[in-house]
This record gives sequence, structure tokens and C-alpha cells, in this order.
Amino acid sequence: MKGCRRNHFKWEAGSFACRQCPENSFTEGETSVECQCYNSYYRADKDEKSMPCTQPPSAPRNVKVVDISDTIVQLSWQLPEQLGGRTDTTYRVECSQCLSEVLYSPKAKGFNTTSVELKGLRASTKYTVKIYAENGVTVLSQLQPKYVQHEFTTESTIAEIQDIKLIDYGDNFIALQWQIKGQTSKGWGEFSSPFFASTRTPYQSEKELEPGPTTVIIVGAIVAVTLCMAIAGIMIFILIKRNRHRDGKNSDIDSPYHHVTVPLFQPSGTIKSYVDPHTYEDPNQAVREFTREIDASHIIIESVIGEFGDVCKGKLRVPSRPEMSVAIKTLKAGATDKNRLDFLTEASIMGQFDDPNVIFLEGVVTKASPIMIVTEYMANGSLDSFLRK
Repeated sequence: MKGCRRNHFKWEAGSFACRQCPENSFTEGETSVECQCYNSYYRADKDEKSMPCTQPPSAPRNVKVVDISDTIVQLSWQLPEQLGGRTDTTYRVECSQCLSEVLYSPKAKGFNTTSVELKGLRASTKYTVKIYAENGVTVLSQLQPKYVQHEFTTESTIAEIQDIKLIDYGDNFIALQWQIKGQTSKGWGEFSSPFFASTRTPYQSEKELEPGPTTVIIVGAIVAVTLCMAIAGIMIFILIKRNRHRDGKNSDIDSPYHHVTVPLFQPSGTIKSYVDPHTYEDPNQAVREFTREIDASHIIIESVIGEFGDVCKGKLRVPSRPEMSVAIKTLKAGATDKNRLDFLTEASIMGQFDDPNVIFLEGVVTKASPIMIVTEYMANGSLDSFLRK
């Protein structure tokens, strides 16, 4: 074989001419059968000897959330700025907080599209994902593959339980049936298929409660067991709906349901879920959802009630409504951000109750200063003061 001059190579014997080394490679002497890659450049095993030496790609760029719900997120990004001279860039997604049942579409690694969808996430949860860019020479490099990191928080879900029925009972057991639906920012989902639970397994028949001496005992047992059954149902519903979730339009139930309180024994169709205002990132959003804004010009303060001057008696004069006496609580000037948050949270909590035994919230004033909470006026004062008389 005729020798080749420096930076040229000939990979087999023959009469054909030596070829110049491809880009990012060299030879140190004559009779070279292939060219060596410069430092930090590589040639994959499947690459032809005539191909240039290449590098791993740089990190993906500009990750953004395309769509998000309580259990699904879709992410997209731009190509790396440097592809390393190759056309076989693929991506790999890592999510340390994701549970094993989370599904990746198209898949978790080895895909070449610049978007990915994660299904089966937990509601109201903050996630951090790393998106790696890799190619055919990444494994030959001694360096960690380049990646971009992105954080997102899934939406919250409110659970509602309805149609709790006693479908069977005996001397030492009861059996219950109920349905659940969930709500996210996309609206209310459909009702689930009925859930069944019993303190005895299995139960065979369905029959109505019959009046008799044991009725009181049975009702007491329902009160004791229903709460446990409801919580179990929410957890089961989460697992079922995650597997059925296809397009993000049906709502799943939020597994960390500490902010949801489900009343158990209200008339059918009137069950209302209590929502903890602290679950809102913006307390003003909770105020808008659970209270009514009152024009400050409709309020007339008559006298001070509170010992420190922050509660007053007054009149509420709203057009087309009779004048009424009200109690007015004001946020003092110079209040801290925490004071303001606590004040708005109090209003959001009161606005969710509509019961004759609970003081009624007429509305709030947040668009003028000072901020006010306006409630019905209790002529006999607070309950503890009345009981001391």
C-alpha cells in the first residue's frame, strides 16, 4: 500500500488515491488507515471513517408549558443551539418527583420530537423535570449530557361526593354506595361509576331500611363509617381515573385532599364542598369566588362596637333592597401583608357558609380604602358574651 502524506488516509490497499482527513480529525504520519479525532470530538462506531468527527449537542432551549391540568402537563422546547455536527439528536426526560405510574408520550427517552406529555401526575404538586439532549457520540464523551431544567405546578382539584346510599345492612355490618366527581379550571368532570364498600365482604343483597328498634343503631353506624368510606373512595377514584385519563378534559380527584371538606348528610343535590382559601396562590382569587363586592358608598358607619375600634355598626343601603343594619370590620391602616392575607382569608371562609346558625357575610369592600368585611348585625353580640350575661 502506497503511503499517504500527513492528514490523509487510505483505509484499504488498492490503486485509489489517499483521501484528506474529514473535518475535526488528523493523522500524525504516513500509511494511516483512518484519521484520529481532535480532543472533545468523537466518531461513533457506526460512523463511516470518511465522516467528520462530531460532538454531543448543547442543552435544549426555551422550555415552556403548552397545556396543564391537575394530572397532565405538555412541555415543548427548541432545538439545542449546537447540534455537534450531527443529525441524530434525541431527548431524555427525568422527573425525580414522578411516581412509577406516570406515563410519558411519546416516551421518556430516545425520542426526537421537541415536546413530551406526562400523564398521571398528582394534583396541586410542584414538579421539576430535566430534559437532556443526546446524540450518537454522547456515550463516548466523558462529560455529563447537557440538559435544561424546568419547574411547574399541577392544578388543584375539588372533590364532590353525592348520592350516598345505604344498600345493605345486618346485625354487625353495613354496605354503602356513592358517586364522585371532580372540578378543575376546565370545569366539572363526569360522575364516576358507583363505588361500593362494606364492613363485611362480600354483601349479597340490596334492601331498604325498615323502621324498627335497630334503626337508631344503624344510623349511628352510618355516621361513624361514612367518613372512612368517603376518604377511601377518593383514593380509589384517583387511581382509576388516572388510568382512564385520555385528553385532560375529565377531572381527577386530588390525592392531597387536605383542603377539601365534604359534608356527608345534606339533602341530595345540595352538597357543597368547602375550599381552604390557603390553597390559592392569590388570596384575591378566593375572595372573588366566595364573596360579593360592595360599593363603599352604600355603607354608612354609625357607631363603634369593637373595643379597639376595628368593628362598627352601620347601615347597608343597596338600591332595590331594603336598608339593613350590618356589622362592619375594617382592616386598620398600616396593616402588614400578613394581616391583609388573614383578613381576606377570613372573608373567603365566611363567604362559603349559608346556615342560620352561622353569621352571614353580606359582602366585602376591597376596591376602596379601608378594606371592609360586612356581615349581618347580631343585636345580642357574640355568643360567648351573651352566655356570660
